[in-house]
Amino acid sequence: MSGYFRILTLVCLTLLPARIAEAQSPSVQHGNSIPLIDLTDQNHRQVIVDREKGQYLGHPTTVLLEDGKTIVIVYPRGHGRGAIVMKRSSDGGLTWSDRLPVPENWSTSKETPTIHRVIDPQGKKRLVLFSGLYPIRKSVSEDDGHTWTPLEPIGDFGGIVAMASVERLKNGDYLALFHDDGRFLHAGGRPGRFRVYKTISHDGGLTWGPPEVIAEHPTAHLCEPGLIRSPDGRQIAVLLRENSRKYHSFVIFSDDEGRTWSKPRELPASQSGDRHVGKYGPDGRLFLSFRDTMHQSPTWGDWVGWVGTYDDIVAGREGQFRVRLMDNHKASDCAYPGLEVQPDGTFVATTYGHWTEGEPSYIVGVRFTLAELDELAKGRSTTIPKTAEKPGKIRLLIVEGVSNHDWQHRLALVKEILARDGSFEVDVTVTPSKAGDPAWEKWRPDFSKYDVVLSGYNNLGGKPGWPEPVRRSFEEFVRDGGGFYCYHEANNAFAEWPEYNRIIGLGWRGKSFGKAIVIEPDETLRFLPPGEGAGTGHGARLDVTVHQIGTHPIHRGLPRSWMAADIEIYRFARGPAEQLTALAYAKDPQTKLQFPIEWTVQYGKGRVFVSTYGHVWSNQADPKGMRCAGFQTIMVRALKWLAGRDPGETSPPDFPAPNAVSLRR
Repeated sequence: MSGYFRILTLVCLTLLPARIAEAQSPSVQHGNSIPLIDLTDQNHRQVIVDREKGQYLGHPTTVLLEDGKTIVIVYPRGHGRGAIVMKRSSDGGLTWSDRLPVPENWSTSKETPTIHRVIDPQGKKRLVLFSGLYPIRKSVSEDDGHTWTPLEPIGDFGGIVAMASVERLKNGDYLALFHDDGRFLHAGGRPGRFRVYKTISHDGGLTWGPPEVIAEHPTAHLCEPGLIRSPDGRQIAVLLRENSRKYHSFVIFSDDEGRTWSKPRELPASQSGDRHVGKYGPDGRLFLSFRDTMHQSPTWGDWVGWVGTYDDIVAGREGQFRVRLMDNHKASDCAYPGLEVQPDGTFVATTYGHWTEGEPSYIVGVRFTLAELDELAKGRSTTIPKTAEKPGKIRLLIVEGVSNHDWQHRLALVKEILARDGSFEVDVTVTPSKAGDPAWEKWRPDFSKYDVVLSGYNNLGGKPGWPEPVRRSFEEFVRDGGGFYCYHEANNAFAEWPEYNRIIGLGWRGKSFGKAIVIEPDETLRFLPPGEGAGTGHGARLDVTVHQIGTHPIHRGLPRSWMAADIEIYRFARGPAEQLTALAYAKDPQTKLQFPIEWTVQYGKGRVFVSTYGHVWSNQADPKGMRCAGFQTIMVRALKWLAGRDPGETSPPDFPAPNAVSLRR
């Protein structure tokens, strides 16, 4: 998203009684230990719903009619925005009609459409289609989708992914949920806090009341509410996407039909994702379909499911197992899912994604039963989570050879730090130092042999870059799930290499190059457009207090602030800043502004860590910054996290205090 990613200020919400809030606050499980079943290669389960050469098709939702076999699906010709397409299946998703006639103004849809079944107090059945942004509009069918009214506003308010969930309440009213970040709730809005809203209909979906906030969080960005009613019908749970990417997904609960709600709390990692949709199987177990955003996941960005019970969600348990439904080939652009259950217990899951590498997204359905998934689990047709896939030491490749810093001295110190930890098997590859050296033709490191690559390579000032085959190999390594530690001056490198800029997020770049990030006093991330502010620079190295943002696994168990020794604060680092999470920041004495010190980037399925720690200059015989206990701890933890391992959660006894450095010998 562009503009501001606002870190939220908690406002007063009406909460559930204390006994409920206490019951819903188990400790969060940061890792994932349950099995992962992979259906990717089971083509017999897959049905192509729609595919159009050269055209992006996205974001479907479905509704199953009362005969148990008719499914109506809607989706846009485009990424959210675009003309709405409708199709129909009369055999439970095995085959699909051609595209059906729809009202002319469905072509004006600005955002992901959704479709829901509603029944009014007199028993009249309707289908209601919603299209979001400002204003939210609806279209109504009273003949099961054969004819429709044009899109019309439901009121003087708007929102995003409207309506993500619609649920009939016990009194016959309907509760609908959506979210907004300040831009679309009212005309002329601006980016601000993420909030989740409800609106109520008393007449079977024809009219809707004013929106009311049901959830927000002081630092998490909560959105895309996925509603699940408890098996006994007494409680409503809403699973929430977390869009700052600092946390897992969240959940809230209501025991009074949506009038009041518990405080948001994190879900276990196994349930962390975007756009949750859940349905119960015949045996009472719950299946969730969503886009995988778990921090430590071999299927990050893919279409996945989760099997467990409603009580697992309430108690904060991991559940029974996860399922990869399809392998997505372009970052995390997939899985706003439709999910239906037929009378025989067959799940029909339908969504969009980049299922064929190099082609636009298209719509696919996957069919399965929970009993079939159980048999696959028994038959060991499973993959193992990444944390268990690679026992033994982490395979690390260090790339050096060109830099304006003392890379030889720095390399020796880094290897010494890693040797003390004992978790790493380290190889080093050194490039030729000059352009035109024939040795460049033979320098072809095999990145695929490693879990993580650490580079201090810096070609700033006209020094040689990497050969094109090495660049492509490196891009593929990270995109396919490899970890990359961009060491200090390596974020000065390769300004001319577009994918490297995306991989590192922010680098040492000129004023007109990409966005810069300033951390506001309330820890809001303010994105400066190209040309605003200045080019990247830094003042003298100094001891400075660094502050955490959020609760990233790399920092788990560490103090919220610490004194880093002899570091450079990069002012106005610039770049695409896509899929970027700022982890820590410090205040620059010259500008009096706060800038990121550590950040991560998700590039495809790979993880990237960048920081300004670890400076080694040619005249530094005993570099203080390299001896800093904070730097050494965070470097080792970051490398473990990049490899998909548990970075740990215990702060070492010599970790720096907020007002004093701590140096190791």
